[in-house]
Amino acid sequence: MKILEFKDKKILILGFGREGQSSLRYLRKYYPKQTIGVADQNSLAEFGPTERTVIKKDKNLELHLGKNYLNSLGQFEIIIKTAGLKLPDHLARKLGRQRIAVTTNLNIFLANKKGRVVAVTGTKGKSTTASLIYEILKKAGKKTVLVGNIGKPFLDYINQNSKQTIFVAELSSYQLDTLNQPLDLAVITSFYPEHLNYHGNLNNYFQAKMNIVRNLKAGGVVVYNRKFKRVNNFIKKQAASRRIKAIGYSKLTAEFSEQRILLGEHNQENMAGAIAVAKLLKINDAEIKKALAKFRPLEHRLELVGKFRGITFYNDVLSTTPESTIEAIKSLRDKNLQTLIVGGFDRGLNYQNLAREITRPQRLAASDGRRENSKIRTVICWPHAGETIAKEIERRQRRLGNISMGSLTPSPRIVRVKNMAETIKAAYKYTKSGEAVVLSPAASSYDFYTDYREKGAEYKKLVINQGKG
Repeated sequence: MKILEFKDKKILILGFGREGQSSLRYLRKYYPKQTIGVADQNSLAEFGPTERTVIKKDKNLELHLGKNYLNSLGQFEIIIKTAGLKLPDHLARKLGRQRIAVTTNLNIFLANKKGRVVAVTGTKGKSTTASLIYEILKKAGKKTVLVGNIGKPFLDYINQNSKQTIFVAELSSYQLDTLNQPLDLAVITSFYPEHLNYHGNLNNYFQAKMNIVRNLKAGGVVVYNRKFKRVNNFIKKQAASRRIKAIGYSKLTAEFSEQRILLGEHNQENMAGAIAVAKLLKINDAEIKKALAKFRPLEHRLELVGKFRGITFYNDVLSTTPESTIEAIKSLRDKNLQTLIVGGFDRGLNYQNLAREITRPQRLAASDGRRENSKIRTVICWPHAGETIAKEIERRQRRLGNISMGSLTPSPRIVRVKNMAETIKAAYKYTKSGEAVVLSPAASSYDFYTDYREKGAEYKKLVINQGKG
């Protein structure tokens, strides 16, 4: 919706977190005195000081707070919904029958921006890929802004808008679920089962992700990781039936094979995707290489915390799926990874492949004596997904026996913990000097923490504090 369409309308901001406050700030630039509704499950007392201050200062807000906050939706003409807030199906249908428009911070941004958008999504790799694209464009002298999940909400950047601006936008499945505005260029990094508690099933999650392709303009381009067959097949059908262009990528090409700035095969794929986008935007190889040489890993993504008591610690708390934790194990194969920390909010994901990777026998490569497989000796398990992973490992141990074929290495030790303090104590106890530890939970953090950042921050703080002891 264009900003002029909000004039004199009954508007409700549904959800008053970062996105909701951003939407209010944007609307207030144009309509400082117009009455605007705010609905949120929190009561005024349950909000933090920032939210309470905003609400108390704005005298033209109509508040609908607390447990019955959804009861007021039918009173409005336009609802600006926070992306991660899932409306019950019956309520969404009712709003449709009443012809009440439901939009989002992202859709408003896309309808009112002037510049181009490079939209990046994927179960994993989207933050790294978006950051790589942004850094390459910035180093090449382009006017570029990093927006979305990795930055501030979209509408906070609308004042930096011009026809020359390139917005690099990291988009989640929540945001894509309600996307209804056209895009210029889409990037898809990966696809694994994730967020099924929100979307209901894997197909719904996939369809939400593929909205990034459905909403491409005529002549738009999708750059995608071709190793994901379901994504590959969908894009081929879309490209055949519509006027869009598809560019697949996989590994780094020969001219960039030395640019291994990030750990892991998955990160080589992320780099390949960013390079494909840069070339599409007419950035030459020399400029791309210069930008990549200065790029540093993002916080919480295979982040090196440091070496303490001779033990090297890594923070990979953003690995919230079994697939991404498997990639972390493979990435740290040459770092003598011996201790893995897993667990968090259990969303019913399948951990069989992760258990297989953890218990994989260690073998020596015939040529140079290097170990082909990283042997995890200790697995530290948090509630609640950690217990699921522990049982899967124990089930596999019973099936294989304590000694795997062709290996002289015993099965991993399972250590169950209740909090981060116990976790770090166990990591130091069971890991030897010269070995490595990684927090790569294969689960989200919401049952103990506000988000992954809070969990990662506590992990790093305790690693450093206990390392000094």
